[in-house]
Amino acid sequence: MDRGKGKLHIGFHLDPVHTVHWNNLADPLYFKFKTPKGIKMSASKGSAPKVKAPSDIDPREFLIEVDSSAGRIEQPLELEVSYFACDDEEGWCRAVTHRYEIELRRDRDAGSVRSSGGGRGFDRRQRPGGRGGFGQRRRPDAGQMLERMDTNGDGVIALEEAHGPMADRFKMMDTDENGSLSKEELQQHLDRRGSRR
Repeated sequence: MDRGKGKLHIGFHLDPVHTVHWNNLADPLYFKFKTPKGIKMSASKGSAPKVKAPSDIDPREFLIEVDSSAGRIEQPLELEVSYFACDDEEGWCRAVTHRYEIELRRDRDAGSVRSSGGGRGFDRRQRPGGRGGFGQRRRPDAGQMLERMDTNGDGVIALEEAHGPMADRFKMMDTDENGSLSKEELQQHLDRRGSRR
């Protein structure tokens, strides 16, 4: 992208540690870009494929060719994404829309957000309405996770069934090193995460 031409990968992932999943009974995920003048994209808008299963947590990913007549892209690309999500624990399904500004430069903080000593940074504990932090969620249930992700019904989650962050943490979560995650191992992982928070 340094010369204004390349491929941009955008991916939308749901964290499997939480209980939210795509609602495939509604319209599939849809995205659209608003680009500065002089920038061409192979797809400035698009939809994820229609999935036959009623719900899943698989990522929705797109690879887009970008070409700037002005060379290096200095202005941010504006991206809007809409989808339908469901939460099993709270029992809702709703339309969700996010808007992003994408800057084509190195992120030296790798996307982390830190609060300074003076407390002026982002604080997860602050939330309008006094309902806890922006990133704070109700405790996920190991049994529901197992039921949703165990696609072959053998009572455990194999590496092939894990997606996103769970796949990345699979070896750490598989404490007995048998290549699968039991309900007990899921619960131990959730307990460790809860104690760290």
